[in-house]
Amino acid sequence: MFPGMAFEKLQARGVIFTCCNVALTVLSGMAAGAAGLPKEGAKQEWLAGMFKGVNVVPSGVLAVNRAQKKGCTYCYAG
Repeated sequence: MFPGMAFEKLQARGVIFTCCNVALTVLSGMAAGAAGLPKEGAKQEWLAGMFKGVNVVPSGVLAVNRAQKKGCTYCYAG
């Protein structure tokens, strides 16, 4: 949509991508339940399908807080 905003281009510029393990566990579990699959199997599939270089962190809220303490900013516009 915007030049230079592709995942790989942002990574090349030093952007660090994270995924909240709490959200990953809950959302993949909900999808598993709806599809009649085991929750852990669904989570493993989601992890296997994740973009290379995405870091799974225990808590997204904690990761944002730690990044802010290091001088990063966060803006949610959704």
